Amino acid sequence: MKKLFTLLTCFFTAIALLAACGETPESTEASKTKDENESEGVTSSEEEVTIRAWVMGTDEYWRSYHDDLVERFMEEYPGIKVELDYIPWGEGENQLITSAANNTLPDVSTIAGRWTAQMVAMNAVEPLDGYFDQEFAVEFVEAA
Repeated sequence: MKKLFTLLTCFFTAIALLAACGETPESTEASKTKDENESEGVTSSEEEVTIRAWVMGTDEYWRSYHDDLVERFMEEYPGIKVELDYIPWGEGENQLITSAANNTLPDVSTIAGRWTAQMVAMNAVEPLDGYFDQEFAVEFVEAA
């Protein structure tokens, strides 16, 4: 049970650290409030937003978990499409580094904790403080 808790904590920490790491015009539009988009003439029904997400690992259990999570998310938010790619752990670090160097990172990715400092040094992560209420921050493990 402790292993599972640690794994889940690392997973959600990694997601939090890399959300919107590959900022594209689509992800910029998605992060704006409804009022900001409407003032610029963009409404949620005009275009579908696509979020590219990478999940490290190809284990069938986690694939099923993430596939279900994405399916439920897209049902709740029909204007947002999630393109989910599974990256083998052994290839993840190199793929992230190459994508960061080429400015082709996904919008969201899981990463191994040992890669975090390197991704920060490459400016490949974005702080998420501005995306949620600070009361929500108490839900995170302090180290995250």
